[in-house]
Amino acid sequence: MEQRYFIGITLPKDLSQTIAITQQELFMPHKILTPLAPHITLLEPKLLQTIPLDMLIPQVRKAAETILPIQVTLTDIDCFNKHVLYIAAQGSKLHTLREQLLDLLLTTPANNRPFRPHVTLAQTKPNQILTDTLIMSYRDKIEPLLPISFTISRLVYFQWVHPRTYALYEI
Repeated sequence: MEQRYFIGITLPKDLSQTIAITQQELFMPHKILTPLAPHITLLEPKLLQTIPLDMLIPQVRKAAETILPIQVTLTDIDCFNKHVLYIAAQGSKLHTLREQLLDLLLTTPANNRPFRPHVTLAQTKPNQILTDTLIMSYRDKIEPLLPISFTISRLVYFQWVHPRTYALYEI
């Protein structure tokens, strides 16, 4: 099996647990992919597929040391084309950190989509869309928590164990 991993940020434990419980309560296996533990992705797997892990970790540490800790605020719930429901994440240094990582790793995104830091709440299976009812259910449970701010002082890498499951390791 090919090594597949991504670089990200974990949420504070209490917040992560609250979101995970909501994901479990609202999970619809015929429509929604099994949720991953709440996190913010900085570098997605496609950007890292040609970089050996033993080369990646020192570079990520180097970037993290120059910019962490950073303040992150989860602000509001939105959708990507009715296929991904997410909580928007803001923090001026999130974009700086990602750019620094991309520069150090000499990699560039394959597409021109802007980086939109977020925590995924639900992602549909192929040929499915998020219903307004499901979106409202998430809003009812999560929006009372928002906005919420926290400080990030470490990065993690998530290594895929098998589809929709991964192990995470502090960098």
